[in-house]
Amino acid sequence: MKEFPTFALVVAIITGCGVMGPDPAATYDLTANFFVTDSAGKAETHFVSGESFDMSFSMVNNSRDTLVYYGSPQPPVVFLILKNGRVVATSIDGYAFPEVVVGRVLFPGDTLSGYWRAPTTPAQTPPVLLSPGTYQAEVVFPEFKDKTINRIEPISLVIEK
Repeated sequence: MKEFPTFALVVAIITGCGVMGPDPAATYDLTANFFVTDSAGKAETHFVSGESFDMSFSMVNNSRDTLVYYGSPQPPVVFLILKNGRVVATSIDGYAFPEVVVGRVLFPGDTLSGYWRAPTTPAQTPPVLLSPGTYQAEVVFPEFKDKTINRIEPISLVIEK
């Protein structure tokens, strides 16, 4: 079982994950979308053990403000797969990132996005094999104080034999 930095897990819990979709009647400073699809791009939540699937996230800065966020050089969007509340795989497993803080900018109208062919990364040996069961797909991304965003929910995944 892979360990995930406590800080990132706390951020995931605070952030909330998955997507219900933006409320068409609401105006948000940031609009986020989180999807799980099969490798052909079709929305799917049931997979066979050993099958790869895609996780993608995008967040658009609808505000008039240039937004600055800080973090380590790791990607600003990190995907997680959890089973019974425990992280079993992430999109950064097997990679090393220096412990420095870098500033990044999200200009008005720009999109912050991320993609992962789950459940393993090219840096992992051996590859992750999800056993049959129910999992949660989540995404961690930068938060911006005083900016509204549509609610993001975990996506339930079922892995079958």
